[in-house]
Amino acid sequence: MKIDKFDICCLLLSLFHLLVCPFNKVEESFNLQATHDILYYGKDLKQYDHFSFPGVVPRSFVGPLCLSLLSSPFHLLLQFFFHLFPPSFSFSQKLFTQIIVRSSLGFLVVFALCRFRRSIEIIYGREIAKYFIMISSLFQFHLMFYSTRTLPNIFALILVLHGFSDWFEGNHKRMIASFVFCIVVFRSEVVGILGPLTLLKWITKEMGVMKTLKWGIFFGIISLGMSHFHLEKKLNFKKGATISIDSIFWDRWLWPEGEVLWYNTYKNKSHEWGTSPFYWYFTSALPKSLLGALPLGFFGIWKEPRKSWKILLPILVFLILYSFLPHKELRFIFYVIPIFNLMAAVGLHNLNINRHKGRLNKTLFSAGTIALLLSFIYSIMLLIVSSWNYPGGFALQKLHSLESNSYGNRSIHVHVDVAAAMSGVSKFGEMRTGNQWKYSKEEDLGVKELVQFDYLLSESQNIDNFENIHSELGFEKISHPSLWISKRSFFTTIEKIFILKRK
Repeated sequence: MKIDKFDICCLLLSLFHLLVCPFNKVEESFNLQATHDILYYGKDLKQYDHFSFPGVVPRSFVGPLCLSLLSSPFHLLLQFFFHLFPPSFSFSQKLFTQIIVRSSLGFLVVFALCRFRRSIEIIYGREIAKYFIMISSLFQFHLMFYSTRTLPNIFALILVLHGFSDWFEGNHKRMIASFVFCIVVFRSEVVGILGPLTLLKWITKEMGVMKTLKWGIFFGIISLGMSHFHLEKKLNFKKGATISIDSIFWDRWLWPEGEVLWYNTYKNKSHEWGTSPFYWYFTSALPKSLLGALPLGFFGIWKEPRKSWKILLPILVFLILYSFLPHKELRFIFYVIPIFNLMAAVGLHNLNINRHKGRLNKTLFSAGTIALLLSFIYSIMLLIVSSWNYPGGFALQKLHSLESNSYGNRSIHVHVDVAAAMSGVSKFGEMRTGNQWKYSKEEDLGVKELVQFDYLLSESQNIDNFENIHSELGFEKISHPSLWISKRSFFTTIEKIFILKRK
């Protein structure tokens, strides 16, 4: 695939979002911590974080393993060159590795997105493909922001984009392989896209039923049993054992996505994390994520209905089916955003080529341009707001810079509470200086247990036997318009995480 300026700009935008918001939230923690453990602990599974904090349901190590393999050469280079920094340099080496890991994920997402753009050229032409990548990267917030976020949905998005590309290119066998692997390993709900898409292909006789089933079963078995290999020499398993990736890392036989599916459907436990009405994806999630692309998308469907509905139908069926589940989040439907952006690109192209044909067309083109401009401004605002959402991560780095030399060669014990851990603290943010720095995320500790620590990262600023030495601000709300000029700020921030030192 030949790289052009649109590919480079898309990757740079992804990396820009990463550098503005280098820390992570709790939803991303499993894949991020797992990648950390593979890079730093290797085959010493006893030190892995997921045994202490397994989460509600197990997740697959396939994504973290791929990320660690992709990141490891740069990680090794960083370890070598980091020794050139002066001893007083208090910024965590591991945090640089986190940026490398997330950059690797961003590269995979951008590569898949740019490949989809090229497949769009086959059906719609070069101009619409160009508008598609501009809308997806420049005039929206979510795809670029989340492209470096280690969510299972982002790993799934990579495969879905490749599946869409194979669909547009007419490579049905590879399309089924991409979707089935995604369903089995990362996100089972993607079957809601593959099912209607396959049914449509059967109806139009573009795919045979028996051949499709044969491919699906074959790739399903491969995905379920993937990466079976002998590891007895490396990991000291009983000789002759052949175990899958996730059974090795979890130290028990399991299919992670199968357990997630069982938890969310049969046990119907997902509602415990909050519920939204049936129409939420259509009235809230899509408008917030698509922004100005939404009206452009409607216009594109109106201008080219036959071609558009053939592509949109499987996506709409997926949205309707998924709306029956009570617990809803925008990240659950990331896969549909590129398709709606394609419809918006079709609309923008039609507005552009007809803008000189009468006053109405000129007005519509101006309205579309203004919609995209407002989307760009709103996306910048969202990025600024997001940069204030990681006080825990910033507090940990501040603690390192404040106190790295205070204790000489003594060990420094730090406790991280739930609020700090959920707002940017990860194992990548820790200092790697032998045993000097020790960290704990143990929950529900009383004052008597906390006094064993030298420092606390806490959402509470008043804890007995500790004094507040620093606080990190976090986003609270959009300021009232009357304060925009007087305080020169659109946002209200408050103290979120405090660094407390034992007296």
